[in-house]
Amino acid sequence: AVVATMFLLVALEVLPLVTAAFAAAIVMVVSRCVTGTEARRSVNLQVLIIIAAALGIGQAFVRTGLADALAQGILAASASLGVIAVLALLYVVTNVLTEIVANAAAAALMLPIALSTAATLGIDPKALAVIVTIGAAASFVTPIGYQTNLMVMAAGSYRFRDYVKVGAPASLLVMIVSVTVTYLVWIQ
Repeated sequence: AVVATMFLLVALEVLPLVTAAFAAAIVMVVSRCVTGTEARRSVNLQVLIIIAAALGIGQAFVRTGLADALAQGILAASASLGVIAVLALLYVVTNVLTEIVANAAAAALMLPIALSTAATLGIDPKALAVIVTIGAAASFVTPIGYQTNLMVMAAGSYRFRDYVKVGAPASLLVMIVSVTVTYLVWIQ
């Protein structure tokens, strides 16, 4: 009932998702649906630290001008080929980064660069934010890019090259679809 109420409040735009989720978590602990110990155990402190650090680094990117410099580098490498090339390059850079660090960290690091790129090009920043989000979420190429990739690696007796063989085409397909849809919805 608590989760259904949370979804209803978000769907009806009564509360933003973060506020509704936080309120639902508090209600579940107060009503003893979940014990305090269970709630503490369900929080992955390592992920929270990575996200917090990445957000701090992302802000440092903006304040030092590094986000603008990196955006200019992305534009220099792809702008002459058009906006679709900019979207594709931004996806590739984000996706490569997400294969090395946690996807939330990759998104937090790349978002300021994407927003700076959008401002320079004069296009809707949502378009580049969507590309960064999808590029960060599409962690298929390595087992270290996402926690579940590591979990199934041992259980399935997979090797690193198995991820590359299956993940690279999957990531390429996701890139093609996301760049095409983003272009058609927000840019064209």
